[in-house]
Amino acid sequence: EEAKSLLTRVSDRDRQRLEEYFAALRESEQELNKSIEWLSRSRQDVEFPVAPSFENEFFKTDIDKQRFLTNPRQIQRGIAFDMIYKAFKFDVTRVVNFYMTGLDNDHHLTTHNVNKSEDARASLTKYDSSFFSLMSNFYDKLASTRAESGGTLMDETITVSTGNNSVSEKMGPHNGNEIPVFVAGGKFKNHGGHVIRKGETTCDIYLSILKQFGIERDRFGNSKKSIVL
Repeated sequence: EEAKSLLTRVSDRDRQRLEEYFAALRESEQELNKSIEWLSRSRQDVEFPVAPSFENEFFKTDIDKQRFLTNPRQIQRGIAFDMIYKAFKFDVTRVVNFYMTGLDNDHHLTTHNVNKSEDARASLTKYDSSFFSLMSNFYDKLASTRAESGGTLMDETITVSTGNNSVSEKMGPHNGNEIPVFVAGGKFKNHGGHVIRKGETTCDIYLSILKQFGIERDRFGNSKKSIVL
């Protein structure tokens, strides 16, 4: 009743925005209720699909993409990503830190065994396939949402996805150098490529992101310099 009363006291533009917001809340509530229903059901093991030719043709077709997104496990995780999207769209928050669980074994220990274990590689392939399929869908939503600035929500959002361990042979896995990082959004100039930089810290990337947002800092953590992204 309070929501209905509020809608009668605002401008047409604000009313439209509020209606979109309330509709998004109802949609999220329905999705969460569906998720809760599974708690009272017996556990069902569902085979998780692995993308064909994963290394070279990841989600080459829309069929590959939908194959992941309609998987029951993906639907559960997709609810979280959808709530993040709505939080950004309606400016509920501007910062989100998300860690996705669901590996067969501990994620960190599994990454240590990639070079030694076929099971570890298979487990991480499932995890990365799941995560980046959700990210792909998340990016599609951001890119199709207009922002008040005239651009898209993707232009105004920067996402940073990092690996669990460093790939530095010299310094070993437990350091802040040479960690695989995936950066998207934010209207950076050099997106769309794979860049290998030796000896640079993850904090160099964070410093560069701050500057992209117009926040001038000499350093961030143990950063050495800002870099072109």
